[in-house]
Amino acid sequence: MVPTLFAVIACSGQNNSPVRSSYMRTLRDYASEARDHGEREALVPYGADEEEGEMLAIPTFDDGLFSYEWIVGKPIEERTFGFARMADSTEPDSIYTAYRVRVEARFGRSKHPRAFGPFEAKVMSKMTPARDEILVVKSGGNLIVEGVLLKKRGSLCFSELMPRRYLLGLAMNASGRIGLLELGCRSIFSLNGDRLVPRQTSPEAFTNGMRERFNNSLTSFSRAFQGQRRALDSGVASSLMSQSSHQDPDMWL
Repeated sequence: MVPTLFAVIACSGQNNSPVRSSYMRTLRDYASEARDHGEREALVPYGADEEEGEMLAIPTFDDGLFSYEWIVGKPIEERTFGFARMADSTEPDSIYTAYRVRVEARFGRSKHPRAFGPFEAKVMSKMTPARDEILVVKSGGNLIVEGVLLKKRGSLCFSELMPRRYLLGLAMNASGRIGLLELGCRSIFSLNGDRLVPRQTSPEAFTNGMRERFNNSLTSFSRAFQGQRRALDSGVASSLMSQSSHQDPDMWL
C-alpha cells in the first residue's frame, strides 16, 4: 500500500525563520538544510515525547491487556501528515501516519480514553471513517516538503501496517473512532488464520504473556473478554453504550 502524502499545514513559501535548536526545527527547516547540502532526503528525529511505546512500562500483563481496546481489522487507506506540535506555531514540525482500518471485531475498552485534540479533528476531517471503520495513528512516516523527502522513523519493529488482517491494541479517543498504538510494536499482531504473529520479535513481558496465556490464538484471546460481553448484554454497561451510540454493539466482543 503506497501512502498518500498530505500536509495538515501547507509547507510552501520561503523559509525566513532563524536557526533553532533541534527540538524547535520545523519540517521546512529540515528540507532547507538538506537542499543547502545538495541532498534530496533528510531524517526527522523523534521528539522526547514521541517515542513509539517501547519504553512504556506495563506493571503486569493484565494491565496491558485490559487497559486498551483491541480490534481485529485490515488497513484500507494510509496517509501521512505534517503537524505543528507546538501550540504557538503555524509550521509543521513532526510527521504522523494515519490508517483507516475496516473493523471485524472489537474487544474491551480503553481504560483512559484520550482527549480529542486539533490533530485528531484534522485527521478525522480528511479521513472520516465509516460506521465499521476506525482511524489508527502512529508517529512517523515519510513526507515530501519543498521537493525533499523527509523520513521520520523509529525502531525497525514498528514499520508500516500492510493491507492485511491485524489484532491491534489501541488507546482510543473518547469518540471510539480514532486510536493510538501507545504500546508500540507490542500491540501489533498480524493474523494468519487464528494464529497471532507478534510484530515484537525480541523477548518482552507482554508478547511473552500473549504466548503463555493464549498460545498466540485469537480464539483463546477473545475468551478473556467474554465476561465483559456478558456485562454489556445484561445492561450493566448501558451508560457506556449510550455514550458510544454511533458504534455497532454487534462488533463488540
